[in-house]
Amino acid sequence: MENLLNQHIKGFSTTIVKVFLQLLLITTVACTKMNEQTFKVFGKEDILKNTKINIIKIDDRGAKTENTLLFLGKEYDINAETETGATYELYVSYKDSLVNILKFENVMRNANDHINHIYLNEENNNINVIYIGRESDVVKHHGFMKTLVPKNDFYKANNISDDKTIEKYNQLFFDEVK
Repeated sequence: MENLLNQHIKGFSTTIVKVFLQLLLITTVACTKMNEQTFKVFGKEDILKNTKINIIKIDDRGAKTENTLLFLGKEYDINAETETGATYELYVSYKDSLVNILKFENVMRNANDHINHIYLNEENNNINVIYIGRESDVVKHHGFMKTLVPKNDFYKANNISDDKTIEKYNQLFFDEVK
């Protein structure tokens, strides 16, 4: 009788350990996937090595965080917010002469296919920056896009003329955020 009781206890203990290990594995995999939500930059090497991208994240409280995402071919890991809404501004420059700002909101909270990809491509002698936030939008190439324009044209189109404001934008377009 005691032997039978020991077998039941041993079987029950083994089942508990198996369930615990499965839950641990599921939690580890789920958390790993959540931690992988970083921005990734794609494009031809000759474009990437001549491009600078600084990113400003504006969280749901209005707090701003500045980081460098790409600096002359070197990519930095920048985490993307997927749990709460955030607004992002990408300050993109190519060969320190073509610039633009790509703004988008990352409000796809309930989506389970976040990818946060940024594509740089050349089309019709123009350099484009494209943000695609969901894997399901990659096939459709559906995302936010801006074409880079000459720096002086950008400043003129956006009524940026005073030296202090120009200096601020020059830092965002051309300097690496430390």
